[in-house]
Amino acid sequence: MPVNQKSQPQPVATFAPKLLRALSGGCLTACFLSLSAGCATMSEAECNNADWALRGEDDGRLGYRRDRVNEHSKACAEFGVKPDLQAYSDGWAKGIRTFCTPAKGWQTGKEGSSYQNSCPPELETPFYEAYDLGAKIFAQQATVTSLEVALDEINADLNELLGDSEEKKKLKKKRKQLKRDLADGQAELFLLELDAQQRGFQ
Repeated sequence: MPVNQKSQPQPVATFAPKLLRALSGGCLTACFLSLSAGCATMSEAECNNADWALRGEDDGRLGYRRDRVNEHSKACAEFGVKPDLQAYSDGWAKGIRTFCTPAKGWQTGKEGSSYQNSCPPELETPFYEAYDLGAKIFAQQATVTSLEVALDEINADLNELLGDSEEKKKLKKKRKQLKRDLADGQAELFLLELDAQQRGFQ
């Protein structure tokens, strides 16, 4: 999933590695039940006791779009509750301003989280520039790590091979290319991190 595209549809906090860590922590059953239940955004108790201005502010602070209230409407319709759209909208407008900052953009991108194009036009450019840089660093770190793992695997395979077989020659050639790719990847990561440091994000 490319993390530096502006058209990401996923919630800001969503990213596969985080989900996998959560599942390994013992919430597999809960996650499965949530998915099978259709991922309702609010429970009956939450719908009945909602402070819609606060709900909107919380959603904005998390980087959700204003139209997330439509999902709440669907969830609460089952219980005969209708959101106060104006209160939600006012709260969201307040919360989104705490999300759409360069610092938050940097953090969101660096964590590999997605962006929903939720920032107002007057706040989006500085937010997205920081987000894009953080996302590039996240992706480049993943690339470097992947190359390091591949190189370790080849070294392990070579240690198990005796003599100078054709297979060993092929692995040595592949290792040589991997070392070049890793050096290039590390150099690119260094430049990105230097850019971030110069912008005050490191």
